[in-house]
Amino acid sequence: MFCGTFRSPVALKPGPVDDLMLIIRCSACGRKLWRYDKIGPGAVLRCHKDRIKKMFSAVVGDNNRIYCKCGKDIGIDKGRFYKMIAKAFTYRGTKRRS
Repeated sequence: MFCGTFRSPVALKPGPVDDLMLIIRCSACGRKLWRYDKIGPGAVLRCHKDRIKKMFSAVVGDNNRIYCKCGKDIGIDKGRFYKMIAKAFTYRGTKRRS
């Protein structure tokens, strides 16, 4: 006879892939800018465009700058990636291991 607690196999499954994403936010107003798939343990210095899964409120200006809707300068468009300004954004979430 089994007297222990029963653990559902559903509880043991890993979470969805969206749990391994970062939410990039504006440091001035806190508005969500985009959802980003960060690979590796390092700092967020660049955001590669092909890893951005969803854009929320970031705006690309005429001079290749990335702005929040509040007017804060977030980064520079360098072609394949955005070079991020370190104090202009915050992030929350989990980085994916390489």
